[in-house]
Formats: sequence, structure tokens, C-alpha cells
Amino acid sequence: MGCAEVVTCLPNPTVSFHQVFDFLHDLNKNNSKVWMDEHRDAYRKVRSSMLEWINNLDKQLQKIDPEYAPTPAKKAITRINNNLVYQPNATTYRNYIGTELNQGKGKISFYVHVSLKRSFIDGGF
Repeated sequence: MGCAEVVTCLPNPTVSFHQVFDFLHDLNKNNSKVWMDEHRDAYRKVRSSMLEWINNLDKQLQKIDPEYAPTPAKKAITRINNNLVYQPNATTYRNYIGTELNQGKGKISFYVHVSLKRSFIDGGF
């Protein structure tokens, strides 16, 4: 599949990545429960638009790969909270949004990572 074909397979930009990066920027500067509680509506808006974008991407992947295992966005997206039990020195909230698609057993998964420092799409077992 050539680059032009891949680009036409990507979902319509239902998400404002400027809003996502603005939110992540502010979160990175103020990574605390107090700040998140005050900005929970902004987080919900960003998360909602990302879920819509992920669902659209999931549908496009189903069209181009007959063996693709559909993955609902709510199952695919990572939680924003870090698990401080296992990582006591981590920040309270993750400074990225990640999603893993094609979660079928024995399947190659696709990972989309959106953050201030690096954003990428990856795949593998």
C-alpha cells in the first residue's frame, strides 16, 4: 500500500489535535489531582474527541484488513491515571494519550501515542 493510499485510509480529523496538545501541555505543567479536578471538563472533551477519532480509525482498519479484530475505543485508550502503587515516583497523571488497536489473540497490534515530546504510530506483537 502506497503513502497516498494510507493517507486516504486515515479517519477524518474529528479531533482537534491542537486542543489535545494544549491540554497535555497544561497537564504537564500542573500534574496534580487538584488541577485535574478543576479541569476535568476539558479532559472529558479531549478524551471524547480522541475516542471518536479512535473509533473512526478502527473502522478504517477494518476496511483494509479482513483479519483485523475490531477494538472499541473505550477498550483501546489508556487510562490517564498512573498506577502509583507500582510506580510510586511517577506523576499522578500520564502526560500522553495512548491507544492499542487490534487486540485479538495472536494478532499484531497497532499503537498510537500522542504526547508533547513524541507522537507516533507503531505496530508489532
